[in-house]
Amino acid sequence: MADTDPDGPNRNPKIMHGVPTLEGQYPWQVSLELMHPSYGFIGHWCGGVLIDRNWVLSAAHCVHNELFNLPLPALWTVVLGEYDRGRESGYEQRIPVDKIILHEKYHNFKHDLDTSLFSSTLFFPFFFSVFLSLSLP
Repeated sequence: MADTDPDGPNRNPKIMHGVPTLEGQYPWQVSLELMHPSYGFIGHWCGGVLIDRNWVLSAAHCVHNELFNLPLPALWTVVLGEYDRGRESGYEQRIPVDKIILHEKYHNFKHDLDTSLFSSTLFFPFFFSVFLSLSLP
């Protein structure tokens, strides 16, 4: 994450080493939007993947880092169906988060065990039926 300024978090909108994708190519990919208690609506803060009908896997540093500790479900929204954050396509679905779980051994200064789970009872049923959960080994 980039440095902050007095007006709020300053995020670099660039994707490092990214390649173009097709809309719908990664239907398990989600956006995690943050409503920061001090700075207001931040919007997209981190990505995640659907791993089950009610669970999203993400990084713990998205929730707990050197700037804040915000494992408060009411501050987070899972966005499904997002392709271009610069425009609304009509396929986006914003789902409230009911629970956030950080790995119990996660420590902010190490990169080990940097995992978090976001859950919601509202993830299914989808009205846009191409959503799939990520296939894990």
